[in-house]
Order: sequence, then C-alpha cells, then structure tokens
Amino acid sequence: MLPLLTAEKVNALDGELRARYHLDSSDLVSRAAGNVLALTRDRIQGKRVLVLVGRGNNGSDALSYALLAKNMCRIFLWFCPGTANALNSCLRSRCREAGLETVSDVVGCDVVVDGIFGCAFHPPVDGDVLSVIDKVNAMDAYRISLDVPSAYLFKADLCVTFSVLKREQYTIGNRECCGRIVLSNPGFPEAELDGVVSDVMLLEDGDYGTGRIPDASFKNRRGHVAVLGGSGRYTGAPRLSAKAAFHAGAGLVSIYTSPDACLAVSSYLPAIVRCGGFCDEGYDSLVLGPGWGDEGSRDAFFLPKKKVLDADAIKLIRKGDRFSGLAVITPHVGEFRRLCSNLGLEEDALAVSEALDAVVVLKSHVTEVAFSSKRFICDGMNASLGVAGSGDVLSGIIGAFLASGQDVLEAALNGVILHQKCGRACRDKLGFYDSLELVKEVGRLR
Repeated sequence: MLPLLTAEKVNALDGELRARYHLDSSDLVSRAAGNVLALTRDRIQGKRVLVLVGRGNNGSDALSYALLAKNMCRIFLWFCPGTANALNSCLRSRCREAGLETVSDVVGCDVVVDGIFGCAFHPPVDGDVLSVIDKVNAMDAYRISLDVPSAYLFKADLCVTFSVLKREQYTIGNRECCGRIVLSNPGFPEAELDGVVSDVMLLEDGDYGTGRIPDASFKNRRGHVAVLGGSGRYTGAPRLSAKAAFHAGAGLVSIYTSPDACLAVSSYLPAIVRCGGFCDEGYDSLVLGPGWGDEGSRDAFFLPKKKVLDADAIKLIRKGDRFSGLAVITPHVGEFRRLCSNLGLEEDALAVSEALDAVVVLKSHVTEVAFSSKRFICDGMNASLGVAGSGDVLSGIIGAFLASGQDVLEAALNGVILHQKCGRACRDKLGFYDSLELVKEVGRLR
C-alpha cells in the first residue's frame, strides 16, 4: 500500500523537509524537471512542444523542463498572466536568453506540458487560463501534467507527481484527468518519504492475500455462502453472485429466491436453490440483494453473521441501522447517493461506514473502501469492468472470502483487488466482455 496525502499535507511535508535538510528550491525544481524529461524524452524528441507556465513553483518546474529539453524539440512557451515568484522570474529570464519562443495563445503542437497550477492551487480559474486549458484539451496532442493536472481541469495522458501521491488525484471526479500517474522523488531523502503515514492508502496488487486453499480441503471446509436474491424480473444477478462465490473458493452455495424465479435461477447452476423465505441453516456468510427488485426483505439484515449488502438490499437500509461490524455494503455511485440521502448524511464513505458500523465499498472507476477511520483506494480506470453483473460478481467474491474466515475489512479489500485484477486480465485478453467471462477469471486468479 502507498500513502495518499492531501495537497495541504504534501505542501507542509515539502516545506518541513526543505527546512530540515537545507534543500535548495532551485535544485529540487531542476531534479523534478530532469525526472520528467527522463520519462518523456522519447515522446518529445523532434516534436513541437507547448509548455504552459504558471506563476508559482509548478511554473518553475515547467520552465526548467523547457530549458532541459530545448535541444530535443521545438518549444513554445505560454505564460499565465500575473506576477511570478522569484525563482520563476529567474527561469523566465534564462528561457529568453536561450531564445525559446513565447506565444500569446495556444499553437498547434504534438505535446503539451502543463505547469500552470500545482497542488497548492485554490480556485477560481481565470477566464483566459480556462480558455487555454479548454483549447489544449481539445487538441490531438499528448498531454503531460507536472505534479497534478491544473485545477483538475487539464486532461492529462501522463501525470508525473512529486514526493507523495495526492489524495485528490484519486477522487472519482479528478482521477480521469490524471491519465497514467507516475510518482517521482525530486530530491527528498527516500527514508523520509518511505516513512510517510496516512489514514488513506492506495491499494496495490501485492496487497492481495487470501492464502492458498490446501489440496486436502473439501467443500465443508471452504465455507457455505447463502445468496438471497433474484425475482421474476431479475434472475441473472443471484446466479452471477453464486458462480463468483464458487470460483472464489466457496465449497457450498445456496440461493434463496422468489418462487417465480426458481426455475430460471436453478438452470445450469451447481448451487442449492430454495424458493420462498430464508431459513438460517448455519451458513458462514450471506450475500443479500442481487436481483431482489422490489421483493427484498430485511429479515436477515441483523443476523449475527458476516454478510454483504448489495444492489437492492442497499435500498432497504434505514437511518439508525447498525451492523455490528459484520457487514460489507457495496453501493455504486448512484446507490451511494440515495443511501446518503436516506441516512441524512453527507456523501462521504467513511461517515456512512461509521454511522452503520459496516465496511463501505464505494464502486466506481476508482473504488473506495472505508472502515474504522481508514480509507483504502483501489485505482481501477478500466471501462471494460463497467458491465452488467460486474457488481454481482464482486459481491459473490466477498461473500466467499467472508465464508472462508476472513474478517469484513480483509474480505472487502481482497475482493476489490481480485475483482480489478480479473477485469484487467479479461480486458487484455478479450477487450470488452460479459460478466460470465469475468467469473471464469476469478477462478484462475483467486
């Protein structure tokens, strides 16, 4: 896991380290620019490069980059109106002495380097600057942001971020503006950056760990999952959850569904299918909600068992409900908004988690897992995973991990990571796909 810090905390950390180690700002700027050039050298070689220069330290990074790259490409400089800081002004003079071209508006180019605003930026954006950002976003050019995309309006293909990853880069609204994010150290002691502590962490594939199922294990040792879902209108969702639970390692899966869905749900499925009301028969975990439609019930909500509340079960959560740390709630963005409205809360996953005493998995192109004062971010950015039934697959995976003995946070984190890994594997092999293909990959990568 990698720490994510807010822009405010990153700025404070940078200032503290500069003071403690007597680091020269111009040297840090030069190192940052050199690191970006090493990453982008092949992209700019022999090309027309427009460099957008702000008034502060981010602009200084951009100017330093331009000076280092001036013999590799043709550079055009656009300057943000206003008075620049001392280092920025010095670098501007050096660029004039080097004969770099200045433009008053956007010019046609192959590459755009964004150095207008850094992570210390506070809105609003001046209209002239906004116009420039809109123009370069519309260009057929490769776009590079230094540290963060300016005001999270510039749409970068590559974002080279300095020192520590920023929390703001991984919010649902901002992530799509960042493109590929690469972390670069501009010259701070590595031990200081490695020792950064945060209550928001970025998940990596290496954080996945379910343990190998022993060869001698059999079905009764691998956990029994009960899926409560399905209706006459929606029969596929509980089947996907059940199949995903099997592929994630569950030894037994039972489905409780409505009588008018029984035949469809039981077709070609090695799960025990039961029609009518739920009977607690010693299941190790419950998955509530896939395909319930308007036929769901709260009867099993507060049984003292580990459980996943997904899809239509989320609609039934009420203000004042508490799940005693035994539930994983998995809303997508629309369901989350409705849930927050029902609970009378701001749209904040950790606030909802604390109110319900449950793990919240907020699903989107960036997935947030919140529980016990901690947030965990899984960076998805995989359009192929946004397919009907994908959420049902995730609920089945988490249900299986709960049944195997994992606690609610462990199962949620492992489930989210595995789900993303499977989505990437399917994308790389198939491009776009359906959720049955996703389920097959669960069994391969589990």
